[in-house]
Amino acid sequence: MEQVPTLVPPHVLVFPFPVQSHVNVMLNLAEIFSISGFQAISDGLPLDHPRTGDRVKELFDSINVTTKPQFRNVLKSRALSSNGRAPLTCIIADGIMSFTIDIAQDFGLPTILFRPFSATCFWTLFCVPKLIQAGELPLKEDSDMDRLVENIPGMERVLRVRDLPSFCRVEDAADPQLQHVVSETHRATGAHGLILNTLEDLEEPALARIRANFPKLYVIGPLHGYFRPLRSPNSLSRQHRNCVEWLDDQPLKSVVFVSFGNMTVLKSQQLVEFWYGLVNSGKPFLWVVPANLTAGCRIPTELIEGNGNIRGKVVDWAPQEEVLSHPATGGF
Repeated sequence: MEQVPTLVPPHVLVFPFPVQSHVNVMLNLAEIFSISGFQAISDGLPLDHPRTGDRVKELFDSINVTTKPQFRNVLKSRALSSNGRAPLTCIIADGIMSFTIDIAQDFGLPTILFRPFSATCFWTLFCVPKLIQAGELPLKEDSDMDRLVENIPGMERVLRVRDLPSFCRVEDAADPQLQHVVSETHRATGAHGLILNTLEDLEEPALARIRANFPKLYVIGPLHGYFRPLRSPNSLSRQHRNCVEWLDDQPLKSVVFVSFGNMTVLKSQQLVEFWYGLVNSGKPFLWVVPANLTAGCRIPTELIEGNGNIRGKVVDWAPQEEVLSHPATGGF
């Protein structure tokens, strides 16, 4: 009797952009692929190495100078296929890490790029050269931020200028960050496929446009919907449990949740303006103010003393998914 060959499961390397929001979504993706536990590997940086949003340019520079050659060395060493693991069969990399395409090709490996945000956002970035050619970008000094954007095919007169990502709202078409994002977006056409964290019913018009340029498009989101946030008494510090317990005491859909992510840096004066705006709104609010948000500036006294105000709570971290899904949260 002929023996049926044993099928070896594919060995996929998931390679995220090293920012928390990107890593979180790609961990969801990796968890879907995985049928067993996976190892957590340190980023190799000292624990006291600065990881603040005002050093994002340093991050991009280090990716070009350090990550690219190290990525090649790892593939060349075949370290990922040691200890009985099967050889790599595919690389899924964050869309901002397009350098993986050429390097993986040298080793005969297909690369699929992954974008953690919406199809509408991806298509907007893909069309930035059209906006520049049509004279809609760069912005002029007195630009009307409520002007409707007209040169994104399929989305004509849907977006306002103020709806564009911040790095698109520049006054110089040669702005390095804008050019980097545009370049990375268009480099995706050289990948073997593109994964978007969205769903067909929500963004069909934008997805139809994207498919004209990316025939191998995989729509598998929203990924966070596959996993219910865990609320374990051991998973959060007492301070962070207090944050959720405070929400438990608030009326239904009454709380404004404020969080700017881990890449935003604000001046002390801007923090105070936001503070007064929230307090004067008369609405309960939960505001996440991490240490890096102020880039070393002194946190205003108003924020510290105001934490006793029953209408608002300021914390340095919050379980975002749990807060967003909480019945008391009414706005974000």
